[in-house]
Amino acid sequence: MVSEENPFVSLAVVHLAQKYLSPSSQVLDVGCNRGQIGQILKKKTGCWVTGVDNSPAVGKSAKRV
Repeated sequence: MVSEENPFVSLAVVHLAQKYLSPSSQVLDVGCNRGQIGQILKKKTGCWVTGVDNSPAVGKSAKRV
């Protein structure tokens, strides 16, 4: 599970996001699960993130951020 509390994943995601993304960027997160990476990207860069996942269970727990 990816979370902002995982320092290794967070460091890599934040580093790449800040280098390549801006508030005008649009990201498609395929296989997003609960959208943890998308939430980090949105929080750190202000970019627009759309997440898709084929699991009905995940869809029920998804939320708009």
